[in-house]
Amino acid sequence: MTNLPTNYHNFEIQKENIRKFSNRILEPVELKAVDEKFLWKFDHRVTGTEFNAAIEQIQEAFKKNYEISKDIVREFKDVYNTFESLDKDYIQGICASVASIGGF
Repeated sequence: MTNLPTNYHNFEIQKENIRKFSNRILEPVELKAVDEKFLWKFDHRVTGTEFNAAIEQIQEAFKKNYEISKDIVREFKDVYNTFESLDKDYIQGICASVASIGGF
């Protein structure tokens, strides 16, 4: 989302962006297992290449989760800013209404 000034049109755009974001489905992390048996019979010792491949899978999963976490924080910031802006507009509208009635 962007830091658009909040009016009805921009509010609708921001709501749509939040809706799209909330519909993102996280893919489950599936790690490929290292072969435990060689030719279905003999024990197999994991090689450095196999171990490194497993570590790379884990690192990729962490990277994806980190990026999603950053996106979530960004979205919450935008939601907060939108409500903050609406709150200010709402309060100013009430004050203007009261002043136009000849009140305070």
